[in-house]
Amino acid sequence: MEDLTTLSQKFRFSYFSSKYWLESVCKIEERNNESLALIESLDEKGKWILQYTPEKTENLYGAEILWATQSELDRITDQEISIIKNEKSMQEYFFKTSDLISLDGSANKQKRRDIRLFEKKYSFKLVHTYDKQKTIAFLKDWDQKQEIKTAPYKRGLNFCYYLLDYIDSDDNLRANYVLIDNNLVGFSIGEKLTKDHWIGLHQKTDYKYLGIGRWMIRERAKLFVDVQMIASGGSMADKGIAQFKESFNPTKIEQYYHVILNKK
Repeated sequence: MEDLTTLSQKFRFSYFSSKYWLESVCKIEERNNESLALIESLDEKGKWILQYTPEKTENLYGAEILWATQSELDRITDQEISIIKNEKSMQEYFFKTSDLISLDGSANKQKRRDIRLFEKKYSFKLVHTYDKQKTIAFLKDWDQKQEIKTAPYKRGLNFCYYLLDYIDSDDNLRANYVLIDNNLVGFSIGEKLTKDHWIGLHQKTDYKYLGIGRWMIRERAKLFVDVQMIASGGSMADKGIAQFKESFNPTKIEQYYHVILNKK
């Protein structure tokens, strides 16, 4: 079986191809000489389903897939494999790194104002490493303040805690921590996947500081200025997160489908 670093670069580019996501959330199985990532259903504990659409035809028959793309569904149909369930599961947002850094154009005028407001209003310090226990304390406090806690949110939060164990030991993981009055008020983490792709893994902020969210989006992108595209995941069934991501004018919004295929 291929190692997780290889698989993370081989699987379809998305938030969920993160090496650390595959390691902490998924389990990898070998079927017909193909490595497949399975993820536990949030609706049925103990039930594991495919995260991605298999490449090999023999692995498609009878498969249940959580995040299939339209092009993959077209390929399945072309192979005359019946789809017995097909429903929308989530959308994922993709951006050009350069767009998040420049924030050019009239559509981003308010974002530029918000960023300038944050920079002028607060005396802050930006660092790239920080005490793990203080970060955990901030994350716990941040979690307590959240009003919407969906099942995807809870899984994502656990993933964030998991990442903190590796953030200082892997050069592909890059982080920003923002301090005001020597207190942590926000942090963000990204993962370089290939020379062209990176993943925006997490951003947690104290939104009482005006403009901090948009400022941190831009500053995290600067950590990956040499990488072309970012996958930023979905909205975790939170309309506010969806609106925030869509406000940055994604290069692509990929619709995913939960499908069950007929047996051979």
